[in-house]
Amino acid sequence: MNSKGLISSRQNPLVVQARNLRNKKDRDETGLCFFEGEKLLEEAVKSNTSIKYVFSLTKKMDYCKRLLSGTDCDLYEVNESVYEKITCENSPEGIFCVCDKFLHAKKETGLSIFLDGLSDPGNLGTIIRCAEAFGVEEIVTSEDSVDIYSPKTIRASMGSVFRMRAVESSDFAKEILDRKEQGYKVYCSVLEDKSKTLDSIPKDEKAVFIIGNEANGISEKIKSIGDEKVYIPMCRGPESLNASVAAAVIMWENRRIADN
Repeated sequence: MNSKGLISSRQNPLVVQARNLRNKKDRDETGLCFFEGEKLLEEAVKSNTSIKYVFSLTKKMDYCKRLLSGTDCDLYEVNESVYEKITCENSPEGIFCVCDKFLHAKKETGLSIFLDGLSDPGNLGTIIRCAEAFGVEEIVTSEDSVDIYSPKTIRASMGSVFRMRAVESSDFAKEILDRKEQGYKVYCSVLEDKSKTLDSIPKDEKAVFIIGNEANGISEKIKSIGDEKVYIPMCRGPESLNASVAAAVIMWENRRIADN
């Protein structure tokens, strides 16, 4: 950890850069992203995430120095005015971290979750968190899905994004076809006449489950290249489940079958 002193100017280049990382375009161009708070910083350090620099209010400086003592990141103290410019939180803790984008190797568990047009960063972060918990090998998002590196996604993942492989595909349909060539069975989560119940399908050595957009589901193009359609059987009442809840149920069921 390199203690770099106090930043008091809101026009400091690093402050401006940190502020601009709210925009996906700037995250893509710089290869950087950001997150805030003690919990995520602890998870990032524990996961050996490449943290470039940290902004800390005075009240959090001792804590940051202790936590970052074994890292190579730069630590800057900032005043309230500077922190107000960069934070996205309504009740910020006073710790703002900028890191390199993270990309992890597949876990080779045979189960992948593909997300077609997912729009809510909270849902994406929750799915990433559940994927780590249930041993999913990777999350793949379509080009029109919410950004994996959105601060809201990172926050909702509760640190799992620092360890779980999650990638944005540049050609979602081709990615699915490639998996089929590799021996994966592709299931689309949709409620249609020919859909099978989730608990009735056999355990496959390699499976991809596709979850669709919260409002519109899976696109017709993607449904047309899937192998089977499945749905989660429910009691009468609600028409559907939240996307992250549906994904969690699918992951749990797959894990349950695998363990039996």
